[in-house]
Amino acid sequence: MNENERQSFACGVLSRLNEAVIPVRRPARIGPWQPVRHSCHENVAFWVRMKPEHKHVIGFLVFDMSPFGHMKIAAHSLVEIEDGTLVDITPHGAEADYPFVRHIGTHKEFSAMVAAVETDVPLAALPCLSRG
Repeated sequence: MNENERQSFACGVLSRLNEAVIPVRRPARIGPWQPVRHSCHENVAFWVRMKPEHKHVIGFLVFDMSPFGHMKIAAHSLVEIEDGTLVDITPHGAEADYPFVRHIGTHKEFSAMVAAVETDVPLAALPCLSRG
């Protein structure tokens, strides 16, 4: 994914912030298995294999770093339980909760964005944020 495609994709995610939810954080364990930090996609994939009544939901956490001149969009996976609640089973050290926007494109697009989101997106590069 080139820079223009990445910025366009990021604008699409940011334009849907009104759809974002704050996931419920919940410790998780299946027998001796526990989720591992920094492995959300693998954690959730294993969880739903063991609990097929739950769903694997892909999307993006949005970190508002505007005081520092950028936004960060990080690919993330959550578990959707029977009542539709989105649960973050992956442990992390963050004190704040961050909004999660579901991915609405293809898995191929998501996979491309997973590799591209490791860099910050400068506010000046996001024309969707400067529109009135």
